[in-house]
Amino acid sequence: MTYVGVLCAVLTGLVLTVSSVSKVRGLRAFAAFAASLPAFGVPRRLARPVAGGVTAAETAVAIGLAASPLVGVGFATAALLSAAVLFTVLTGAVVTALRRPGRAACNCFGRGAEPLGPTHVVRNLLLTAAAVTGAATVTPEPGHPAGLTVAAATGALLAGLVVRWDDLTYLLRPTGPSGQADLSGR
Repeated sequence: MTYVGVLCAVLTGLVLTVSSVSKVRGLRAFAAFAASLPAFGVPRRLARPVAGGVTAAETAVAIGLAASPLVGVGFATAALLSAAVLFTVLTGAVVTALRRPGRAACNCFGRGAEPLGPTHVVRNLLLTAAAVTGAATVTPEPGHPAGLTVAAATGALLAGLVVRWDDLTYLLRPTGPSGQADLSGR
């Protein structure tokens, strides 16, 4: 794979791994994720099955990305395109939640304190772009081990930033006169 393809595969694979693990790390975590889905337009009676489906899809794509170096270029491309489709669906869910009355919480990585906002749409669009870019740049060329290592490490670093997205956007918000972050949305 190309260096860009490796970077994108590691980035998307780790983000999906953290997301799925955070949802299944315990019964409370999964229940909290399922309970948050009606704010995204999912009927209450379907919340648990949809939560299971989302978690299974994240897990399957993450496993596909991890296995792709062993299976081949076509598999890597398919896994990255699957990640792009999944991120697109999740972006649509965030947009739906933002258009509904009330404030939905982001349970993307197991924490539900941060309300959804436009920055979550931006995050998901960036992840979609990374997955599409990765799929477009996958080649059968093996690459130099040092370059592949740098690409994988960069993808892991970027994945860490994405997972901590809410914390980063909080730090970058303008502050009010008291020095506290202005959460009023103005």
